[in-house]
Amino acid sequence: MADQRARPEGIAGSPHAGPFPVGAYAAKLRDELRKRARVQLFGEVFGLRVGRARVWFELRDAEGAVPCSMWRDAFEELRLPPGALSDGGQVVVVGGPDYYAGSRTASPSFSFAVSGLRLAGEGDLLAQVEVLRRTLAAEGLFEPQKRLARPALPRCIGVVTGESGKARDDVLAGLRRRGWEGRVVWAFAPVQDRHAAPAITRALQDLAAVREVEVVVVARGGGSMADLFAFCDETLCRTVALLRVPVIASVGHHTDRTLIDDVAAASCSTPTHAAETAVPLHCGEARAAVTARAGRLAVHARRAVIERARHLAHLSRAPGEHVARERRALHQTLREARASATRRVRDERAATRARASALARRATVAAGPELAARRTALDGFTLALAAHDPERVIERGYAVVDERRGGPRRARRAPALRRRRRRCEDRRRWLRTRAHRRPTRPPPRAWRRSSSAWTRARPVCARRSTSSARAAGWSSSAPPSSRPSARDSRSCASRSSSPGSSSSRRARVGLMRRLSPALGLAALAGAVLWAPADAVGGPATTVLRLDGIGPLHVGMTRTAALATGWLAGRGSGCPLGGTPPITYRFTGAKAPRAIKGSVEFADNRLSTMSFTGGVRTSTGVTVGRTTSARMVARYRAAGFTASARFESTFQGTFVRVRRHGRDVVGGFADARVVTIVAIPTVSVCE
Repeated sequence: MADQRARPEGIAGSPHAGPFPVGAYAAKLRDELRKRARVQLFGEVFGLRVGRARVWFELRDAEGAVPCSMWRDAFEELRLPPGALSDGGQVVVVGGPDYYAGSRTASPSFSFAVSGLRLAGEGDLLAQVEVLRRTLAAEGLFEPQKRLARPALPRCIGVVTGESGKARDDVLAGLRRRGWEGRVVWAFAPVQDRHAAPAITRALQDLAAVREVEVVVVARGGGSMADLFAFCDETLCRTVALLRVPVIASVGHHTDRTLIDDVAAASCSTPTHAAETAVPLHCGEARAAVTARAGRLAVHARRAVIERARHLAHLSRAPGEHVARERRALHQTLREARASATRRVRDERAATRARASALARRATVAAGPELAARRTALDGFTLALAAHDPERVIERGYAVVDERRGGPRRARRAPALRRRRRRCEDRRRWLRTRAHRRPTRPPPRAWRRSSSAWTRARPVCARRSTSSARAAGWSSSAPPSSRPSARDSRSCASRSSSPGSSSSRRARVGLMRRLSPALGLAALAGAVLWAPADAVGGPATTVLRLDGIGPLHVGMTRTAALATGWLAGRGSGCPLGGTPPITYRFTGAKAPRAIKGSVEFADNRLSTMSFTGGVRTSTGVTVGRTTSARMVARYRAAGFTASARFESTFQGTFVRVRRHGRDVVGGFADARVVTIVAIPTVSVCE
């Protein structure tokens, strides 16, 4: 019974021996493998794991792979530097095949028992990966994906992963953690073998063709570097770099670095992290924030409404309070005016009564016995004054003889006089008489000089004839404005017959005659220096600078420009397809009256000044006098860049003056003469 339980019957009709117990066969297989010859192998190390008793790794090349194991004591006796043996390193090992039979609780395994190991350099597979990484970087394929914009809250996400792997559940868990409830499009593909890279490439292309997909996640769990070689495929990397949607890669653990991690828009260590990166905005937190902001907005809205209502109520009471305050002030003013008027009337009444009393007393005194005596004395004074009146003497047939030096003749000096004058009683003409002999010496030169200043200084009777004036020694070439008025002619006789002032008048007349030439020149110079510019050299002009004129300059604010007092008369300029600029004219109280022009303000800044008269530039260009060719020549001589061109639309020539590449002065010439000068340029609306 025990033997039958240990060895059951074999398969009927089978020519093979047996059946044998598994343990016996496993032990026999182990012995047979250990009898195999010891050989040396070389390849690349992958999946290196160091245990307490053994060290396990795989030896791979392009054709195949062999699992290897080595006792830890023998491995430590090699005394390799830390990190010298790592994945991708090429080694040479010596050993033979070995088999672990296993047991009821342990799994069997085959391995190549390594008894010796030597480092041979870098492996070919990893070297090829590094060469491909440098090639893709040189072509700039690492940047296109990183320049793509990723939405903060995508509506549709595409996922490429294995159908039965744990990465799928990790992606869903990450999306649920974000509170995202959008649409997920799955594209299942193998993620580990030689068919994985083409399948993943097709899946990515299919997801990119769906217009609703806004971001793609490529997820794969951890594994050895050999298992992740599918994500280092060159075709796959180039496809990812050229996709229209951003790709987020999550391949292996955080220590693994494949080529798709370098090409993708973002690289994550786990599929959960990749899902959170695909949805940067936490939907639950965003909803809570929106709800909180909405609550605060409602509170502020209610508060604003209440505050506005209170403010409006206060403003509604303000007019009534203002009217009541003004009414009280008016009542107070009225009471004060009434009291002041009452006091003034009372005071004036008292003063009037006092003056009336004084006048009554004086009238009483004057009405006494002295009134007749005062009237008699006044009549006597009147008769005496009338008897000594010079006019009464002339009416009786007498004449007043004046000297040439001025004043009446008071002594008999006929030999010293060359001419004498006599005024008739009707005062309408002057008579000239000659002396009996000529004077002993010639008259002074000032007498013979006809000076306009001396002529205006001598009083001449207005009604005398030209011949009488010439006979009196006065120049007849004096302008009409220099002749005396009728008032002067009426006062001639009184001044000539006044005996008390003749000596002082003669002294003044002599001084004026000696100073007459200097006074004439000084009067002429003063007339030229202080005469207005319109009378001396034409219309008054103001110098135009490159940055402005007077207190105005380009770039100053409108408030500052109006404060100068030069501008007035607001208007609007040419809109040129936009908002029309604000314009002002030079009609302010402080502006020179000769200036004709306007200014424009753009964005509340003074941008343009244009003038049609009353200004000249520092180079001598005057509006209305200078031609366009002369203006160009003057500015070129001053070091500016000047040009002129004829515009048939405006039937005129535009002059453009530039310095350092920008316009500084502009001009417009109509019929060759410059009619408009502006800084920095002439507007086409002029």
